[in-house]
Amino acid sequence: MDTPKPFPSIASDALPGWARELSEKYYSRSFAMFVLYGNVRDLVSLGAQASAEFVPLEQFLSTALFGQRDVILHYDRGGLTFGNAASQADFRRALEGYDSFHGTNYAQGLPRNQTRY
Repeated sequence: MDTPKPFPSIASDALPGWARELSEKYYSRSFAMFVLYGNVRDLVSLGAQASAEFVPLEQFLSTALFGQRDVILHYDRGGLTFGNAASQADFRRALEGYDSFHGTNYAQGLPRNQTRY
């Protein structure tokens, strides 16, 4: 996945209502993980209404909302994707450590859910 260009600092009043609420809950340390569902391939309005830019939800989350986080994971039926290459490398190193301790081989490829929808 290409690394998306970072967005400039975004005022919370420029965020969609659901994103503002998500941000407030995350940064207040009420929650550490969120599951977003529904139309996850949709575009998100970013910025003031007159000059709004529309970006894919995954890019919005990785850069505008949680861009300062160490690891950002996205999961869908296709599997895991990462906010950037450094996150993916860190995750793989952590899996290699887990594998060496537990005798597993998750770093070679994570198991996938075989359920068909």
